[in-house]
Amino acid sequence: MYNRFKYVEYFGGPNFGKKFLQKQATKQKKKFSAGLSVQKTVNIETDVLDAMKSNDFFNRYLDPNESVFLSRLSMLYGKLDLDEQKALFLNLVRAYVYLPPSAYESLYNKAYAKVRKEFPNAKRIVWLPTTFQFFQKVSSNGESFITLNDTKSSDLMLYLTHGVFQYAHTGGNAQSILKNASICSFNNSLGIRPKNPNDTIVMLIDDFIGSGQQCMKAINKYEKNGIKVDGVMSLAILETGLNLLKKRPNIHVFVGCVAKDASKIASTDELKNLSASLGISKFLPNSTALITMIRTPNNTLQIFRNKTKSAPFPRGI
Repeated sequence: MYNRFKYVEYFGGPNFGKKFLQKQATKQKKKFSAGLSVQKTVNIETDVLDAMKSNDFFNRYLDPNESVFLSRLSMLYGKLDLDEQKALFLNLVRAYVYLPPSAYESLYNKAYAKVRKEFPNAKRIVWLPTTFQFFQKVSSNGESFITLNDTKSSDLMLYLTHGVFQYAHTGGNAQSILKNASICSFNNSLGIRPKNPNDTIVMLIDDFIGSGQQCMKAINKYEKNGIKVDGVMSLAILETGLNLLKKRPNIHVFVGCVAKDASKIASTDELKNLSASLGISKFLPNSTALITMIRTPNNTLQIFRNKTKSAPFPRGI
């Protein structure tokens, strides 16, 4: 459902997309207002709208006044009775990171500028995904090689990398070699680092890194198969994941922005009680991220991404 709202701007044109979102917002508003007094409806929407307007990401990438998300967030907020839970909910809205497709290139360029500053002499950059499945194969002549398969959001970043380097001026003398894991194979480390390995850096890339566990596994697997990883680049990352990756002294981390974590705003019990008040029976303590990108990550706080029609940023399509 949410993805449909995201892409309508791109497939139907800006005017069609705006009208479509306004229509959806009107439907949500009517549903939200049903059974509530006019004054209570106004008060609820005013509180939520003020919180959204104080959020730089909402202001930058959508119009809070006309957003379907205003109605959806207001529906949740209207279910709360306790003042402390209302205050917590609004604080979570203020901290939420909203990154639609239109935000990707600017975040990419921001992170990539840090890569070039750290590696100014690199002539060749090899980009590899952070999520994959390893397959060890043997060719007809007995030579062993590795293939990588599995389509994930990191594959999208590989294509974005290809587009940015092909159509935009990036500066420097770097040559981007697209190594798309779903379609390429290479002979152990020889295909990654040529005769002069000092001219080449190997970067793992993704749009979002949460706990950092998956990324760390990727680094370990690459290095186990003879591929030295120099750094990780991501559009967004949780502070938890950033701290984990920094424990590897030889791995440089480059990000466009650091996403907020609800566990830094409230205690587990407070988040659990808030979730229960909003109909979440099973609270997931490891799902406390406050972020939505092209798709809402599965470790985003459940009240924002629960698979319901009224969820502000539903993960399901």
